[in-house]
Amino acid sequence: MSYIRKTFRKWKNNKTANRNLEMKQLHITLEEEMQKIKRHLDIKIEHLRDETIEKLNLMREEQQAELQGLQKVLTKDIEEVHQLFQVQRNTENEQRRPEEDQTQENKTGDDTEPSSPFVTAEEFNKIEGLQEELPVPETCPAKYSSSSHSNSESDNIHDWRTFLDDYDVVSLLGIGGFGEVYAARRKADDVPVAIKAMSRETVAEWVQFPKESQPIPIEIALMKMVCRVPASPRIIQLLDWCISPYDIVLILEHPKPCINLLDFIVERREYLEEQFARRIFLQVVEALQHCQARGVFHRDAKVDNFLIQSPTCQIKLIDFGCGALLHDGEYTSYRGSRKYAPPEWFTKLRYQAQPATVWSLGVLLYMVLCGIMPFERKEETIRGKVKLPRKVSRECLNLIKRCLSLNPKDRPSLEEILKHPWMMRDENMRPFEVQQSSP
Repeated sequence: MSYIRKTFRKWKNNKTANRNLEMKQLHITLEEEMQKIKRHLDIKIEHLRDETIEKLNLMREEQQAELQGLQKVLTKDIEEVHQLFQVQRNTENEQRRPEEDQTQENKTGDDTEPSSPFVTAEEFNKIEGLQEELPVPETCPAKYSSSSHSNSESDNIHDWRTFLDDYDVVSLLGIGGFGEVYAARRKADDVPVAIKAMSRETVAEWVQFPKESQPIPIEIALMKMVCRVPASPRIIQLLDWCISPYDIVLILEHPKPCINLLDFIVERREYLEEQFARRIFLQVVEALQHCQARGVFHRDAKVDNFLIQSPTCQIKLIDFGCGALLHDGEYTSYRGSRKYAPPEWFTKLRYQAQPATVWSLGVLLYMVLCGIMPFERKEETIRGKVKLPRKVSRECLNLIKRCLSLNPKDRPSLEEILKHPWMMRDENMRPFEVQQSSP
């Protein structure tokens, strides 16, 4: 009997050991399969990402080709308008010629000055019937049909076609609801510039600027204010501008090489380090601080409106088209990106300049660090719950949450942001270089 028991016990122990061995082997096999599936998914995701990027590039190329075609049509229409304008001017000159001949006969000596190649404001406004032909929007001054100014504050009015002949257009940089932006070079010294062309109909506000004989678009006025000497290296400079019967043209500084901050963030395949993000954010705050010091409320401080230069990573603020003159009261209209709008705009339809600017800075810092927006819908903005998809330092999280406080009074000022503990870290920051993402 004892022999049977021993044999059964031995058989039972062997069976348990075999079962444990089978379980271990099964566990190892499952882990191997999981690793294979994970590698397969990683490859699949990488493939889908590359395929998506390739499709986006193709769509971008197709869009650029279509835009170039539209630009050719637009250029042809502009030339026709210019020819009509020239006919009008020649007719007027012929009508004035008898009077000028009579005036010339009354003059003695050879002290007459050569005629200017440009049309003066007085001469331009004498052209009969021109204002009735041009479709001037209601927001535009009725008599402000053609003007060109440089930084010299001259009252002389250039022929806008002659104005653009001073530049060679290289390529199309971008297009939006405002108009188009082109890369170009100034013929006189081969300096790279950006030409921003927009329709008069897109101008939301015209203002009377000091030393200007006629009202000018708010964007030009704000840029003249922020570009006044001493200028800030954090803001793109306005070099020249021109207003034609149909369009407004801005000649802007074009630093090279540079990339849009949004594209820079999207193209990177890993999160930015806090030290790098801090260097970028510091320059952003300094740019907006300079704007406020000059009485300018940019009102659209988003990643799309900042350029980052390579390899120095210097930041430059662009696009003042949504801006306004700065004041301490409340604003009752909003022209910037809705995803950067403060919650009080959605709940009360009013906001103040500095708290709204600080809210947009909180959204921008979140975007720089995480690569995604903190709020996609206005309901999320109103709730104001901040969740980061990555781990950041306690000081960094504190700054983001303070900037994104629901109560505008709880948000810090720009000066307080610069003195925040997170901003004061790494005082011996060396210049960063743009790291190209791996293919």
